[in-house]
Amino acid sequence: MTITYRSLETIEEIEETASIYGTIWSADEREIIPPHLLIAIQHAGGLLLGAFDNGQMIGATVSFVGLRGKTLLHWSHITGVVPGYQGRGVGSGLKWLQRQMVLEQGLDCVAWTFDPLQRGNARFNIRRLGCICNQYHVNIYGQLDDELNAGLPTDRFEVRWWLKSDRVQRRTYTLPPEPDTHNVHCTLRKLPDGRPGKITWPGEREPTLVEIPDDINRLRSERLDVAMSWREHTRQVFTRLFAEGYTVVDFVSQNTDESQPDYGYLLKYGETNW
Repeated sequence: MTITYRSLETIEEIEETASIYGTIWSADEREIIPPHLLIAIQHAGGLLLGAFDNGQMIGATVSFVGLRGKTLLHWSHITGVVPGYQGRGVGSGLKWLQRQMVLEQGLDCVAWTFDPLQRGNARFNIRRLGCICNQYHVNIYGQLDDELNAGLPTDRFEVRWWLKSDRVQRRTYTLPPEPDTHNVHCTLRKLPDGRPGKITWPGEREPTLVEIPDDINRLRSERLDVAMSWREHTRQVFTRLFAEGYTVVDFVSQNTDESQPDYGYLLKYGETNW
């Protein structure tokens, strides 16, 4: 496998990008993002970056300049890797190239949204890339009927990727050790039957963990009521904790202690640019 990463150069490549997004999300490609909009984004200074295996496109990311509050940043609208190449570092390659090119444009922050119940995205965005999060959007995109969203409100985290921060620069080369979560309070746990447990709020400014399900996609297709319960519980937890000044700073996914969450977010009170 010889993977290369670069900016998209031709209309044909841009049309192929729209096509692979349709494949990834099992939807009409023009419902994901139409080629003419991709061309406009690139023309206006946005970034269209592709990953290629021996010349075949296998992934792509799209971002454009935006304004959040008083912060000028890149908004990373969509990143995807085709089945068969997922989990093999292709997404990381696209994001690190995006980081390099955004820095070359003179900006130091990239933002985007993702579903906080998607465990793979959580590990990638928070643990692998070093994003932080203290913003939660309720049903931001309304009803979506693609394979990964149908049946649930489109609640999303909005993350910040501070490109020059120590936490991000360290991850350029290697991942830091998993956080030590022994004796850390847990606001929400997963019950043995897969349902979310009772919410127990942390003490004032106390670090806390919030567990998420092993596989929200399977729950959504097989036990929609349980998936909806997770959406409702985590919505309540994150909106309150963020309002109280907490920030998601890490994601736990390798605990061997049965008393600790299998998969969950670590939140700390205070600074928002770690």
